[in-house]
Amino acid sequence: MSSLLLLPASYATLAWAWNSVSLYWTLAVSSASRWVGIPIEMADVDRQGAWLAPPELQLQWTAQYPGNELLLVTALVSITAFSASFIRKERWLPVAYLVRVLAAVQLGVCGYFFASPSNFPYTAQEHLRAIFLMQTMIVKDIPLAMSLIYYPLDFTLMQKGAATLLITVYFIAILPFVLTLHASILFHASLLFVPLCFFLLGAPLMLGLFLTLYSYCASWPGVIRQISRF
Repeated sequence: MSSLLLLPASYATLAWAWNSVSLYWTLAVSSASRWVGIPIEMADVDRQGAWLAPPELQLQWTAQYPGNELLLVTALVSITAFSASFIRKERWLPVAYLVRVLAAVQLGVCGYFFASPSNFPYTAQEHLRAIFLMQTMIVKDIPLAMSLIYYPLDFTLMQKGAATLLITVYFIAILPFVLTLHASILFHASLLFVPLCFFLLGAPLMLGLFLTLYSYCASWPGVIRQISRF
């Protein structure tokens, strides 16, 4: 019953507010890009009947390839981090595994640029557009996800609607700033950190934020139903 009532209402509200959401993203990205000194723009597009179509991301710059000094320093830092993950790893084993994975990925990227310094298959524009598309898909999928994993829990209809609204508004609010964070790393560093941004600050970051908010909403005091036994 919660899904039948709240899911259509959530998408109807999102569709009603979508023009305002797109306008907020456009203004917030423009303001944030000026703060960090990176030219990023969003332009409204002809949706041609598309439902919940996001604005178009436009960049006026191209990320640079890493120099030999940056490659050498990054490789040494990656090797140091990988080696340090074996020191008393029993006390921080999950973090040690994460450090090893990230250090190994970054070291592999350094090796790729050492071997082929000018043939990296991805650009900053492609990376940022992929991150933007992923974030907009998350915003549009939150009501559906909540109907599957939150609405079956023992909460009132108002609590379920409030939880869906809270998480959706949060992801709408942070989207321009997560996008600006990625742009800042690529603009001021280089394409060397595209894989690290994707694997660390992409889907895993969004999933972690969603689980954090979901856990908070799941901690609310719910409705305790007394079942009479005859």
